[in-house]
Amino acid sequence: MNDKIPIPLRIKNSFTSIKLIKKTQDFFIFSGKENKTKELRIIKMLAIPSYLNKEMFDLFNHLLLTRNFIKGLKEEYAPKLYEYFEIEESNMKFVVSIEKIYEEIIKYRSKEVNKYLINPDKMRIDITAILTDLHSEGKEHGDIAIRNICLDTERDKYILIDWNEGSKNSETSTLEYELESLHQILDSINDKIASGYLSSD
Repeated sequence: MNDKIPIPLRIKNSFTSIKLIKKTQDFFIFSGKENKTKELRIIKMLAIPSYLNKEMFDLFNHLLLTRNFIKGLKEEYAPKLYEYFEIEESNMKFVVSIEKIYEEIIKYRSKEVNKYLINPDKMRIDITAILTDLHSEGKEHGDIAIRNICLDTERDKYILIDWNEGSKNSETSTLEYELESLHQILDSINDKIASGYLSSD
C-alpha cells in the first residue's frame, strides 16, 4: 500500500511501522513509531498534492492552526508536541506532526477496552479540572468523547486528545455542555463496571 505513495526519506529513516490510516481522493494520513528513542513517539503525517486546491489549502491551514492551538495550551491538557515541519518531495507536500504516545482508554479502531487504565473518579477530577480551566480562558475542546480521553502514565493524569474542533475557536460548546458530555461518558463506564463488563483501577 505505502509503496505507491511517496514518503520522505527523513520519515523513512527515522520511523518504523508507518501505516496509512486514512485515504481520500486528495490526501493521505499516516502514523508510525520512532525507532531511535525509548520514549515512543507517533507521527501524524498529512500528504497532499503540492498544487493545493481550496479544499486542500483549508485542510493544510487547519492542521497548522490545530498544532499552534495545542502549543498554546497548558502542558497537562493535551499531547506534548515534539516537532512540526513541512517537506516538499515528489510533487507532494507533507505536513508532519510528532507527538508523544499516550495510553488510550479505548483502542478506538479495534474497540478494545483497556480496563486497567480506567479510574472513573480520577477521570472525572482530571478532565473536569481541564475543562473548567480551559473555558476560563475562553477556549473549548469541542469533542468530548471516550475516544479522546487518554492517560499520561508518567504523571498519572488523564488528558484530552484530538483538538481539531477546539482550534476552530467557534465557541459553540459551553462548559456545562462539555461537562454533561463527560458525565455521560462516566455514567456509561460506571454502568459497565456495575454489570461486571469492566473492572476499575
